[in-house]
Amino acid sequence: MKKIVSTTKAPSAIGPYNQATSFEKLVFTSGQIALDPTTMEIVNGGVQEQTKQVMENLKAVLEEASSSFENVLKTTCYLSDMDNFVAVTLGNILICGRKTFESFGSKPLKNRDMIVVSRQTAHKDVSGAYFVESLKDAVEQAKKLDRDNSRKFFIIGGGQIYKQAFAEDLIDEVYMTEIEAEVEGDTTFPNLFMSEFYPDEKTRVYWDTDEKNIFPSNFVIYIRKNC
Repeated sequence: MKKIVSTTKAPSAIGPYNQATSFEKLVFTSGQIALDPTTMEIVNGGVQEQTKQVMENLKAVLEEASSSFENVLKTTCYLSDMDNFVAVTLGNILICGRKTFESFGSKPLKNRDMIVVSRQTAHKDVSGAYFVESLKDAVEQAKKLDRDNSRKFFIIGGGQIYKQAFAEDLIDEVYMTEIEAEVEGDTTFPNLFMSEFYPDEKTRVYWDTDEKNIFPSNFVIYIRKNC
């Protein structure tokens, strides 16, 4: 039987929706923003403080539904500014190839677990990084690191890793920056698989040219159609 979930410990609904709806053993939560449930105002601070408030709101809704983060099957995070990449990936698990790892100075990013797919042994003594020989092994290692199913896996490149991840149906969401220009290069994104995804237009953000960016661009999240 369907049940409406409501709690005063999370922001009240400000539109024609509910905080959450439960059906049998499933709970479907509505999206959350960084509203203080007492004042109904956006909390002060940057993306880290606001993300913390969002998670506190979701925690309260889940607890009202007799659930918790440990039971979450899927989440969607809307990132409106790629400058917030650090905050969004903080505490999560990054999977990449050797060349991408080297682009970070052959050092793991702070407060994140990094899993590097490489058959070379040159970096395998680097503290804080896990080296595996295949993408399949990387996924298995990520599952071991995420024992309570509370963390997200981010595949951050390079080109071959992306292509293989798409081919093996490992991708649920694509965080895409689309640059309005045609440039030459030796690595391309595997657009062959993008027909399986749709753009969530609510997440699209446009940027004009400025002193740092000579081409206009936009950011959007693509979601797999069968998710």
